[in-house]
Amino acid sequence: MIPFRAVKACAVAAAVVAAALLAACAGRPPLAPSSEPGKPTVADARTRPEVLRSIGVFELANGGSPSPMLLGVESLGRSGETWIERWTVSRNGRRVPYSVKLRAGAGERIDFDVEPLATAASR
Repeated sequence: MIPFRAVKACAVAAAVVAAALLAACAGRPPLAPSSEPGKPTVADARTRPEVLRSIGVFELANGGSPSPMLLGVESLGRSGETWIERWTVSRNGRRVPYSVKLRAGAGERIDFDVEPLATAASR
């Protein structure tokens, strides 16, 4: 026969594990675009400047400003858990588009990738 204390300890341990699993699954709500006019991005207030700094690295290498002016954001949809957006900045009076892919990261973070898009159509 199993002692009551051992059964109770197993039940408590199972409850702790279940609570941890539920907390991990509940975590952060899914990413969703903001309702800001002209800038419907899933990037939060902390992530937006980080994305613009990354775009600034590309801009500086191509004759633009390291602190580019954001002209607009367009949602291009989703691929699995990744949101794909087109961020357009101004470079010397020209509109320059970038592909920005955003996904939920660890904790409260939003992970992202930035990639320049072909600019032939952007004038």
